[in-house]
Amino acid sequence: IDDLFKGKITESDVNIMYEIVNHRYLNKLPIIVSTEKTIETLLQVDEALGSRIVEMCKGHIIEFTSDIPNYRLI
Repeated sequence: IDDLFKGKITESDVNIMYEIVNHRYLNKLPIIVSTEKTIETLLQVDEALGSRIVEMCKGHIIEFTSDIPNYRLI
């Protein structure tokens, strides 16, 4: 999933992503996610969705932090 929740997040966005992630979660299928959101923000958007993503990616989470929000400007 590339650029998860890029831009405005609608209830429909959350519902669709929950269906996709939950299917992969229940069937023990892999997932790769890139997003500008922090783990905390994902949990605030939807705790059920965020917690599944965190559990599925545990041990393989990489967070980049920078004062410059767009790496292309570095």
